[in-house]
Amino acid sequence: MLRRLLRAKTYLGVLLAAAFLFGAAGTAVPPETTPNPPDVDHVIDQVAALHSEVRSYTFDLRLHIVLRTFPWVRFRLKGAGAYQKDGPYVLEIANMPGFAKSYGHVSLAYLDPQTWSKDYTMSVSRRSGDTVVLLLHDRKKSALREALATFDMRSGLREIVWRYDYGGVIDLTFAPDKDAGYALPGTLDADIVMPQYHAKAHADFTNYRVVTGGDHLAQTSEADGR
Repeated sequence: MLRRLLRAKTYLGVLLAAAFLFGAAGTAVPPETTPNPPDVDHVIDQVAALHSEVRSYTFDLRLHIVLRTFPWVRFRLKGAGAYQKDGPYVLEIANMPGFAKSYGHVSLAYLDPQTWSKDYTMSVSRRSGDTVVLLLHDRKKSALREALATFDMRSGLREIVWRYDYGGVIDLTFAPDKDAGYALPGTLDADIVMPQYHAKAHADFTNYRVVTGGDHLAQTSEADGR
């Protein structure tokens, strides 16, 4: 019986951590949206220009999750992702537990600022040199108090922090892939603090296969070549 309980909590920890890590930004799209302020659009347009030549890409992902609360376990997940300009940005996790396969198909739209206006109202919180921070609020009423997205205007999205009314905080930090270029994510580190558990995670985005302009295949960043 105890073994079953531990296994159930272990799987629940994986599902929660994966859901928060890759689904934190997901909200129902309201029927109407208001335009972004011009300064917000300017920031998003500048960031989009970093990969304006990219039509699509695929990549592999390795994810390591550590639960810092009972039962203090570690998990390693792997998957493959695909991005299509003006289309889906998704990840398929290959080795989720059998009964949790529905969690294996994940939207990565929260990594694409051009999609945020569907879910959030946004304003510029602060600027300092090449660093710009956007303040985000859910368009639809939710437990999200606010989110802060930090950009380096030379290398794209660097951090997102979601803060919730019930005390939860999700902090994701990014580093770009220097081999693939185009300000694509290379690594992601997560600190997930919820009222009943604490998890940390690290993800590596590898084996980029990028299609640009009229090219069939622009670049490949090998898994162990960084």
